[in-house]
Amino acid sequence: MTELIYSGTKVRGRDGRKVLNPKFFTVPVEGVKTVYLNGDHPKIKAAYEEKGVKVLPLHEMPKPKKAATAAEKGA
Repeated sequence: MTELIYSGTKVRGRDGRKVLNPKFFTVPVEGVKTVYLNGDHPKIKAAYEEKGVKVLPLHEMPKPKKAATAAEKGA
């Protein structure tokens, strides 16, 4: 797992990223490269940044890749 989302509400388009509820945060998850925050969570942000992890607001999360249709695949 290289990306996490912290959100207290459902998140659309998470595209394989794990979503955690910020109210249960205690320590950063090991091995994470990028964290997306839905809302203002300064403790979570500081803890991950201290470990060198990139922390971004949820609206900066890339859109999920859309599956290619049969026409786009040349079928």
